Amino acid sequence: MMRLTDLDGKQNRVARLLMLVAAYFLTGLLPAAAAILIWPTNVFIDSKEKAAAMWLENRGDTLQTYQMRVYSWSHTGGKEELTEQNDIVGSPPIMQIEPGKRQLVRLIRTTPAPPGKELTYRVILDEIPSVEPEAQKVTNGVKFRMRYSIPVFVFGEGLSSQSMQGNGKTDADKAIVDNSLSWRIKNDQKQKTLEVSNKGPIHVHLRNLTFAKPDGMKTDPGGAAGYILPGKTMSWPVTAKMGSGSTLLGIINGKQLVRINAANVEEAD
Repeated sequence: MMRLTDLDGKQNRVARLLMLVAAYFLTGLLPAAAAILIWPTNVFIDSKEKAAAMWLENRGDTLQTYQMRVYSWSHTGGKEELTEQNDIVGSPPIMQIEPGKRQLVRLIRTTPAPPGKELTYRVILDEIPSVEPEAQKVTNGVKFRMRYSIPVFVFGEGLSSQSMQGNGKTDADKAIVDNSLSWRIKNDQKQKTLEVSNKGPIHVHLRNLTFAKPDGMKTDPGGAAGYILPGKTMSWPVTAKMGSGSTLLGIINGKQLVRINAANVEEAD
């Protein structure tokens, strides 16, 4: 089994990190330093759909060439992991986009998600630099290849993107998100870690996490944010002091601030 981290050299790590952060937190359109505009930044394929579309637009003044690959996306040991798969096929795999032009990308589902399950993937778009040396991006003597990472969510029968937003037609749709999360603080080798677990059947996206103390004071846990996939746990180092009886608040899937249920708080100051 080949992991994405085995495919790339050290020279792309900075660009990859920056674009992963952008893909996590931007919605609607994803503008890129390489003058490529990508939308949507989250792709959903419901159980009755066989494919989804994504667009790339070249807003620069030079030809842009990209390679597209689609990986299975999971969390292992609180860390993200990308592995090769055959469930989703991206077409075309190689694309050249002239200045001012758009490219339609199709993501085709070859196998359905099991009923009541969500399968998660990521589209990885890698820039293929021009063969002309003067056309390559050079900053302080370092050449950069841009990379973009776009989440793809495939829903089995009984789930949908409406369930993910918590605004479906039934009370069960709303409860799927609101009741799926729990958190705790772990103290491992003098490093406090915030763990948030998702026991629900669909992913959640967290941002603006805040510890609210009983006296009304609020503290930032220190940069904890991102996706938590179904049945998985994510962890982040904690620098803030919580205080006994603290509550964790956060924005879930773009909704208003909600309270996240506490599990077992193993250590708190």
